[in-house]
Amino acid sequence: MEESAALAAGLTPLARIKSYASGGVPPALMGMGPVPATQKALQLAGLQLADIDLIEANEAFAAQFLAVGKNLGFDSEKVNVNGG
Repeated sequence: MEESAALAAGLTPLARIKSYASGGVPPALMGMGPVPATQKALQLAGLQLADIDLIEANEAFAAQFLAVGKNLGFDSEKVNVNGG
């Protein structure tokens, strides 16, 4: 929703989407697509992973997400702080 529409409806915006991206990897690396997508989204937003306070991960396969996290190098203390 546009910020102006939210304000007109009496709503307070809770977040702003600064960028988004998609990424692909070879089939042998299935599950690692979030790595290039995250890197690209951060670059488009002019941010680094260290600038992100919380990471909400919605991934059904914990092992896959652990591999993504290892490749991205994020602090596990920032991930799914309210459960996942």
